Amino acid sequence: PGVSQDGAGTIQFSWRVQEVNPAQGVVRLESSPGANGPWTPVFDWQNDQGGFDLPIRSGMPPSLYFRLLARDAAGNVGMSQTIQPVIVDLKRPLEQTLRVHPSIATGVR
Repeated sequence: PGVSQDGAGTIQFSWRVQEVNPAQGVVRLESSPGANGPWTPVFDWQNDQGGFDLPIRSGMPPSLYFRLLARDAAGNVGMSQTIQPVIVDLKRPLEQTLRVHPSIATGVR
């Protein structure tokens, strides 16, 4: 899947499944904190919409791998997986103003 993160707190997925005989519920999207699983469904088998917007919620791991599975009517399954993890970080940097006052050392020996 093509994955990009926007500033609105969603991860946007887009894909194209080319299958002459698609199954009912042709695609399934899964996520995992590690490249080798364990995998958790983001959504279970559903009709192909060509993409999906996943809202980022508090408590999500700081990075996730995703894989898209697609199946045909005969039950054959193909898969595409992100090579690098998607960084899920909505923490905004905090700014703090520091007041610095010069100090003059007197009586230095």
